[in-house]
Amino acid sequence: MPIKTGLSRLDSLLKNGIPEKSSILVLGPPKSGKTLIGLHFLFEGLQNNEYGVYVVTNNFPEDVMKRFENIGNVDDSLQNGMLKVVDCYTMYTGVQKGNTLFIIRVSGPTALTEIGIAFTEITKKIPKNSKVRVIFDSVSTLLLFNAPKTVETFVQSMNGKIKWFGGTSMFILEEGMHDQKDVTTINSLLDALLHLKKEAEEREIEINGFGVDETVKYSIVNGKIICR
Repeated sequence: MPIKTGLSRLDSLLKNGIPEKSSILVLGPPKSGKTLIGLHFLFEGLQNNEYGVYVVTNNFPEDVMKRFENIGNVDDSLQNGMLKVVDCYTMYTGVQKGNTLFIIRVSGPTALTEIGIAFTEITKKIPKNSKVRVIFDSVSTLLLFNAPKTVETFVQSMNGKIKWFGGTSMFILEEGMHDQKDVTTINSLLDALLHLKKEAEEREIEINGFGVDETVKYSIVNGKIICR
């Protein structure tokens, strides 16, 4: 059964959604809406009683959760354990905060083993055969702090773990920050690409993968992605 992204126009071009247990690279320049696409994707799953895991490497998770407010309320999902966050940012900044009901904190973006362990601990508590959506935001931070080959191996490993558990994932990557060879390698490890672009005054998402090669125009309005 296809997994809907939460963006109806995008889903229609993807033949009613993306295949279950697949992985997508969300690539685009800064401020292009990559994180918002991930939040729409997670919220759609939560609305359908699917579990969500958000791995954040470049922001305080509490701030990311506030961005959900423009899309929909996730308070109940946080309280009942349907949405969990792996925080790779807070401890690195020197802010002293412990774990919470829905946040597991690791020491920083170089702690790749800790990230994998935190993800495993979360999935152990999710009932078998449940649908799970995973967002990794972003791979770019890992590339800034680790050797590219190390990050590529980590992405390949995480992608395998997520699929083995039955999850469907999005990995976010900043465009224009990295060697093109590294971007191409990471893209090759995943199943499809959503490439966010801005041409003149128009924003568009180029879809490549799952037998689809299409483009959809979009806007960012009041903290939401609107496709047309």
